[in-house]
Amino acid sequence: MKEIVLTDVENETIDLPLNDGTTYHVPAADVEKYAKLYQAVNVMDELRGMYGWLDSNPAKRKTRNGIKAFITRWLKKAQDSGGRSTFAKKPTIREMTMKQMLTDITWIPEKDKPRLRAYFIEKYGECYEG
Repeated sequence: MKEIVLTDVENETIDLPLNDGTTYHVPAADVEKYAKLYQAVNVMDELRGMYGWLDSNPAKRKTRNGIKAFITRWLKKAQDSGGRSTFAKKPTIREMTMKQMLTDITWIPEKDKPRLRAYFIEKYGECYEG
C-alpha cells in the first residue's frame, strides 16, 4: 500500500491516488474552501476516507479531470447526512461526553428533532446528532 502523503502540518493536505498511477495533491486552499462550503464535515477526515476508498478500489480511481467532482460529491453526501461520513461510526456510550449523552437526539423521530435541537442549543449551547 502506498503511504498517505500528508504535507504542511499546519495546513494539512493529502495526495489522492489517480487511475493513471499518479496522485492528485489537494491544495490547502481547496481544503479551506471545502471546510467553508461543508461546515458540518471534518474535511481532513473525509479526505482520509477518500484515500482509503481509492486505495482499496484501484479499478474505481478517478481521472485527474474527475477527481475534484469526486471530492465534491463525497463531501456533499457527508454534509447531507449530518456531517457524518458513511464510514464514521457512532461513539459508544463510554466514548461520549456527559453533555453529548444529555443532548443526544439520534434516537428521536425525525419529526421531533427540529424542536428538540432548538431546545438543547438554547439550553446547553449544543445538540448531539451523532
